[in-house]
Amino acid sequence: CNYETFKEKGLAAFVLTLKQNSVLINKRVKVTNINYCLEGKAIDIDMEGRLILELDNGEIKKIISGDVSVEGFYEYNN
Repeated sequence: CNYETFKEKGLAAFVLTLKQNSVLINKRVKVTNINYCLEGKAIDIDMEGRLILELDNGEIKKIISGDVSVEGFYEYNN
C-alpha cells in the first residue's frame, strides 16, 4: 500500500492492515481531547478510520480524533 493506492482507493484500502497491526483493538483505553475524556474498550476501527469505542455503559462511540492511552501502558492505570 502506498500513496497512489490511497489516492485511488482511499483509507479503506488500508483499514484491514491497520486493524491487524493495532495495539488498541480489544484493549481498555482512555480517549481525551479538548471536549471530552472517555474510557472503554476499543472494539474496532471502521472503514473511515474511526476508532469504535464501547463505553462501560454499553454505549458505542465513533472516535474521529483524540489522544488514546492504553490501560497498563506508561502512566494510564485505571
